[in-house]
Amino acid sequence: MGFREKIWSDGMKRYEECIYQMLTGEQCSRILDLGCGDGAFTKKIALKLGCTDMVGIESHIEKTKKAENLGIKVFISDLNHALPFDGCSFDIV
Repeated sequence: MGFREKIWSDGMKRYEECIYQMLTGEQCSRILDLGCGDGAFTKKIALKLGCTDMVGIESHIEKTKKAENLGIKVFISDLNHALPFDGCSFDIV
């Protein structure tokens, strides 16, 4: 792993840990992760909050298979386009 990748990876780990600590344990049924990557963090949040329906948006096709293997329904898109969901479709975004 190069220097840039190491800095990015370390920063993302701290960012994810901050988000995870802010979650209070409220129950939810649907979660949407914008930029779900491989889905590992999406799954971690879903387990903490009891979410039964996990949906992700990801633009890197190679990452979507890992997320799908974790039970996440992944839409391949970027955030420059309208999302294919009705308003108020998710408990957590």
